Amino acid sequence: MKKKHAELCAQIKELEAEQATAMAGNQQASASVSQQKEGMQAAESELSSAEAISVKESKEAALAGDEAAAAKARLAKAEQLKNGGGEQSAALNAEVEKAKKEYEIAKETYTKEANDVKAAQKRVAQAKAELAKWETHSNAGVVAPTLLTLVLGFITI
Repeated sequence: MKKKHAELCAQIKELEAEQATAMAGNQQASASVSQQKEGMQAAESELSSAEAISVKESKEAALAGDEAAAAKARLAKAEQLKNGGGEQSAALNAEVEKAKKEYEIAKETYTKEANDVKAAQKRVAQAKAELAKWETHSNAGVVAPTLLTLVLGFITI
């Protein structure tokens, strides 16, 4: 009887040790899951911010493109009037030069905005890649065995 009691006590100690190990593993897994959730939330936030910036930059680029097109049309009109000749040629030359400068400025603005759009799209792609990285790291492989061990530990006690 004492021998059986000693065996049962040893078995209980073994099971308690297993349970403690499983509990520690569960706590580790929970901490890891929390860390991954935080990382995923940060990546989602970064993605939405990058997408908002991309939309803003696209609107600015479209506006700059419209301004460049309008400046180009004014330049073409001024050059057409200049080529007509006549006594107003000096005034028209000044108008053409002014239109050329406006067009160049508008063109530079458009180019800058277009480059900003490309950079914003690149940031969106990077943010999506970061989010995808967090989504593929799942703790299911760690949590399931830990929970199974815990459940089995409680069943055998």
